[in-house]
Amino acid sequence: MDRKTSLGRPLLIVALVAAAATTAAISAGRLLTPPTFHGTAYQPAAAAADFHLTDQRGEPISLADLRGSTVLLFFGYTRCADVCPLTLGKLQRALQDAGAKPGAARVVMISVDPSNDTPAVLASYLRPFGTDFLGATGPAGEVARLAAAYGVQADPTAGGAHNMHTAAIFGIDRDGRLRVLMRPDSPQKELTEDVRSLLHS
Repeated sequence: MDRKTSLGRPLLIVALVAAAATTAAISAGRLLTPPTFHGTAYQPAAAAADFHLTDQRGEPISLADLRGSTVLLFFGYTRCADVCPLTLGKLQRALQDAGAKPGAARVVMISVDPSNDTPAVLASYLRPFGTDFLGATGPAGEVARLAAAYGVQADPTAGGAHNMHTAAIFGIDRDGRLRVLMRPDSPQKELTEDVRSLLHS
């Protein structure tokens, strides 16, 4: 081994170690610097309650199945006259304006009217919004348990076109953690910015 090679190898090792340290520092900075939200941030981030329901295709769906994607979850129902379609429309626009790629984020509407919202009804209702919009339905008791776990006021046994429920969007990150609570009546710009922050968190 000549002198140039013996001198160059330690320098190369030092350079590689420095590059790895820089990458680690950048990654740590991303983890230690939480995004700024317009909505109410969960501090610290908490594990979101999982669910085991049926989607609009008649297939089982759980939060664990969606790990790796940002999840925007809310409780609603297809016969809702105003808040639910407003929420879906604003989330659709937020995802578009935030530049979300297909599959990067999933909007999940858990029905609080399971006696009416069968998988077929949910499929017809959500079809115009695209494949990243999912409906979930199941036994009234399970929906009630989930609503309580998320702090939502709803009565899934009431049925009808005037079923009252808390209007809230739960922003869940790719690791299944609650990061932000958003309101459907927030300005579109704020929702979009919160969705963008969530996508990059």
